[in-house]
Amino acid sequence: MAITGYPPQDLLYEKGFVKKNKEVLKEIISNNVDIVGIVGFVDYDDEGNLYNAAAIFEGDRILGIRYKALLPTYDVFDEDRYFKPAKEEQIQPVEVKINGENVKLGVEICEDLWDQEYETKVTDLLAEKGANLIVNISASPFYAGKRFEREELLKEKAVKNRISIFYVNLVGGQDELVFDGQSLAVDASGNLIAFAKQFEEDTCAEYRKQD
Repeated sequence: MAITGYPPQDLLYEKGFVKKNKEVLKEIISNNVDIVGIVGFVDYDDEGNLYNAAAIFEGDRILGIRYKALLPTYDVFDEDRYFKPAKEEQIQPVEVKINGENVKLGVEICEDLWDQEYETKVTDLLAEKGANLIVNISASPFYAGKRFEREELLKEKAVKNRISIFYVNLVGGQDELVFDGQSLAVDASGNLIAFAKQFEEDTCAEYRKQD
């Protein structure tokens, strides 16, 4: 939920706030040319149900919207209070074109990767349904050693499903929460191929060791 900030908590009960976040999504996408991107936002349906969502876009066109399937309700998280989960049949890759190639892009949102305690296995389903690459957009709070937990989980999932996974984490602060960035990418063999900086915004195109 890059547009609203995370977690927006009871602001989600304000219809004007949720409506404005969708207007801002359109503004962001309208300013892009010739790139494929993913933006986290809050979506809603005709019945007023809310979804933790990701918009996949190319240039100024939305190619698809995907909803978070696994909603955490522990520690600092209380998503089941606000959101409806994606149904299993909605967990599908989105076809995009990257560098002239057609790519089936699997998009996950944060907890969708951390599926040990859930019946639905989002990463596995996306791979089974033909995803060539998985991107997980995340707002994962910092604690000591968290980066290594993420890396091990990514490697495990990548090797199991023979697929590259890019994990893109929020950086900054939201009330009492601190988000450390440290985005990661692993290839289908579980090799670390990209590692972004800690506690600052970063664009990372290749692996670089920590200082």
